[in-house]
Amino acid sequence: MAIVTWKTFTNTALKYPMLKKTSVPKIFSLVSKPQLRRKHLVDGYRYLENLYQHGIEVSDVEKDFSTQDIFIGLKTAIEKKIWMIQAELGSAPEIDE
Repeated sequence: MAIVTWKTFTNTALKYPMLKKTSVPKIFSLVSKPQLRRKHLVDGYRYLENLYQHGIEVSDVEKDFSTQDIFIGLKTAIEKKIWMIQAELGSAPEIDE
C-alpha cells in the first residue's frame, strides 16, 4: 500500500477540482493520523455506549430483562474497547462519567 502524503493529496485535488467539494480531505486527515483516528473511534464507541445505556434503561422500565441482559453485555464489550483504545492514547478511560 502506497503512503499518501498531504502534498500528494493536494496535488491530486488540483488535478480533480471535484475533490475540493467533497469530504475527502476530512476523511484523509483522520486516516493519516493514528491518534486522531483513534479519538474518532472512541467517539463512535461512546455513542454506542450511550445508546446501549438507553436500551438498558428502557428495557428495565418495560421489565424485559433478557433484552436488558443483552444490552448490558454489549455495553460491557464497548467499555472494554474504549478502555483499550484510551490506554493506547495514554488517557484515562473515563467510562464512569
